[in-house]
Amino acid sequence: MVKSQLINKLADLYPSFLRKDLEKAVNILFKEIVNSLVRGSRVELRKFGTFQTRIRQARKARNPRTGQEIMIEEKRFAFFKMSLEMKKRLNKNFKKKKYINIIKLSNL
Repeated sequence: MVKSQLINKLADLYPSFLRKDLEKAVNILFKEIVNSLVRGSRVELRKFGTFQTRIRQARKARNPRTGQEIMIEEKRFAFFKMSLEMKKRLNKNFKKKKYINIIKLSNL
């Protein structure tokens, strides 16, 4: 689902609200999440999950084209951890696929 689909869904669920007001509300929500992460704050949405920033340490890497060794600077990145309730809902009716044990087949 993309942002426009979310706004369309909200407009269908709440026909008394103007579409432009719903769009503003969604934009404000996302903007505040981003602003909080930029400040280094943690954003917790109960029964959904937690957004926070983590630091990726500086490291050496190689340019795949030239093979030249380069230094990648330390940087922050956004990290999302889903809530336990969301994890349970996602896996409620999930059935694992049964995999054939390849080792047993190779011994035949």
